[in-house]
Amino acid sequence: MKQYDVIFIGGGPAGYTGAIRTCELGLKTLLIEKEKIGGVCLNWGCIPTKAMLASALLADKINRAVQFGLEVRFEPPHKLWKIVEKKDAIVRDLSAGLEGTLKRKGVEVLQGKASFTGPHVLTVEGNGGTEEFQGGAIVIATGSRPQELPGIPFNGDSILSSNDILALNNLPQKLGIIGGGVIGCEFASLFRTLGAEVTVVEMLPQLLPNVDSDIAKRLETIFKRRGIQVFTGRKLEKLSSDGHTLSGLLSDGERFSCDKLLVAVGRKRNTDDLGLERAGIETDRGAIRVDEFLQTTAKGVFAAGDVIASPQLAHVAEAEARLIAENLKRTPVAMDYRGWPNTVFTHPEVAGAGLTKAEAEKQGIKVRETRYVLGALGKAHVEREPEGLFKLVFEESSRRVLGAHMIGDRVSELAGEISLAVRLGARVDDLAGTIHAHPTFSEMIWEAAKASL
Repeated sequence: MKQYDVIFIGGGPAGYTGAIRTCELGLKTLLIEKEKIGGVCLNWGCIPTKAMLASALLADKINRAVQFGLEVRFEPPHKLWKIVEKKDAIVRDLSAGLEGTLKRKGVEVLQGKASFTGPHVLTVEGNGGTEEFQGGAIVIATGSRPQELPGIPFNGDSILSSNDILALNNLPQKLGIIGGGVIGCEFASLFRTLGAEVTVVEMLPQLLPNVDSDIAKRLETIFKRRGIQVFTGRKLEKLSSDGHTLSGLLSDGERFSCDKLLVAVGRKRNTDDLGLERAGIETDRGAIRVDEFLQTTAKGVFAAGDVIASPQLAHVAEAEARLIAENLKRTPVAMDYRGWPNTVFTHPEVAGAGLTKAEAEKQGIKVRETRYVLGALGKAHVEREPEGLFKLVFEESSRRVLGAHMIGDRVSELAGEISLAVRLGARVDDLAGTIHAHPTFSEMIWEAAKASL
């Protein structure tokens, strides 16, 4: 039986980040991946979707070229293969780079399906047969997959997962989307920009249910202005097909039709067939139970990323895996989620970090909130992107920054500053006293902070 200091199960952001770090720390490391190194984020999630969204944003700019004094016109594509081809090339390049980094850092990579036979023993089924491995520490980082709706399984043709839709070669005339969360809204924005008619159905009262309500309402208004049909507070009750067109009946009696239906109702954690019970690893409503150090109920076995009950985001998974790796070589410290940034790559973008006003008040904190509209910003007019809102939340007594939430062009780039302010315990006066370059979108932070004085 081969032995390693640490074994990572899953080669996504948590797995490869943690494996690289443990090798840097001098630990003999094995990384096991049953599909593709890079996981969902690199192969079917963050990178592919943003590659396609970049094409859509360029198309939007071309279509609005007259606003920039140019006579150019964009014709919506009927074929998507060139955009898909560009997306695939980006993924290939990044995959090759990641594999090279793993090799250079000394990470041993094994392709196969792993399962526990004991707390620190894994059986791996691969092309070369079955092998057993023992790890002084084991990290579960197997990620998640698209969740199906009961009775409406994915078929890769008319009923699509977020993986399936990335491979479409033809632009659907009408696209229906069940689920108005991050994934649903990003694909709604993408396909509407490319020329498809889009309908979004969300069961909860607002799009992006976990986002500040004012920001979510602003996005819904913009979506409707762009011609996206939005149904919130409604469920899909029945789906039928005549062989060509899908017809959906909603819980309030409304109907919609589409050529393709994207189901984006969440993600299912990949903990099936891992043999968790044989290692004494407990779960809670599908999520692996971990303590503040991300250790499971089995000593020396840890978990990170989508398999635990933390934000299902690549950058959070990377931070978790790095913490686990470094804790193996030091007195352990607890995972600190304060100020984690959240971004949604719609057009315009949505972003935030820290607490919303409602979340802070629920915790009994007396807060103030200042706002700044993007339309008052010179850079927004230069870029012809005046739609947007910035909200800064801070504690009234200490004036400590608690969070900020925003919608507008390129606001994903601003979330990091707010995350840093929250983690450092910065006061709103610190932001107001920090000179921001003009003209930039970051001036929104400065202006909202100055409005508090």
